[in-house]
Amino acid sequence: MLDCKSEVLYTYGVLMRLSLNCIWTLTMLPLECLQCNEKAEVAEVVGDPSWVARMADLGVHHGAQVRMVAPGSPCLFELGQCKLCLRSDQSNCIYVRPLTESARAATS
Repeated sequence: MLDCKSEVLYTYGVLMRLSLNCIWTLTMLPLECLQCNEKAEVAEVVGDPSWVARMADLGVHHGAQVRMVAPGSPCLFELGQCKLCLRSDQSNCIYVRPLTESARAATS
């Protein structure tokens, strides 16, 4: 399980940096690190190919926008008009890029 208090994390060939409150400063972070009501765009879904395909069938794929409803384990997030709930080991396999205020305004 990801320790959200880490300073630097190197995974899947991408150097990523976390602050102590789990706000991403460089590239992307696991879905479970989003705060309540924070919006993000899915950057990558990793893991077993059948699980990745199942997530794609549900709409969780590169470019999809999500909003965290209830962080934790399990976490509850909104994808379009649906709400999905994932355990920590599953939400750690979904990497997102938090949307900034300017990006949110542009997509609204």
